[in-house]
Amino acid sequence: MVVCGKCCEEVSSAIQCSACRKFFDYQCSGITEIGYRKLGDRQLSWRCVYCKTSQQSTRPGSPPPETTRQPTLDSVMIELQKLSCQLLPLQEVINDIRIIKNDISDLRKSNNNMLEKLDSFEKRLQVVENAEQKISSLKEQINKMEAEINEKDQWLRSNNVEIKGVPFKPGENLFDIVTKLGSIITYPALKSNL
Repeated sequence: MVVCGKCCEEVSSAIQCSACRKFFDYQCSGITEIGYRKLGDRQLSWRCVYCKTSQQSTRPGSPPPETTRQPTLDSVMIELQKLSCQLLPLQEVINDIRIIKNDISDLRKSNNNMLEKLDSFEKRLQVVENAEQKISSLKEQINKMEAEINEKDQWLRSNNVEIKGVPFKPGENLFDIVTKLGSIITYPALKSNL
């Protein structure tokens, strides 16, 4: 693919001027594809309209060129076309840079959102870790308390006596019964120990 020297479009089929070495598509060259093919060997010496115009002005018998070189409309147009051909890719680069800037801006916003979420997760994780430490400490305290309660229960039960087979009568005093039993077995049971 080449860039046309007149319209600055990328074209796949073009012909090259033998003088200025620029490529032109058939529409801008002033010759049809069939006409160009009919040139045969003369294709190698084909010149564009601009080069033909500038050569005609320097042919013998033509009026001498002016000593003060005034730019002609054709030369100005050629220079403008060259300039526009050079600026065409620049516009694409500018558009690409704008797209990249927008993408970078979106990435920054996304990155900031991710950082905020990460900070939030870190704070939550710290709260969970603190709660886990407190829970572990509380479990240890509960285990100690349960052990103490079991030990006290065992101590209290070690001094208890369970008497079976004594019938229950309404209105009887338990302390009196225990005192009588103690005197029968010759082991006095005082009310203060009960």
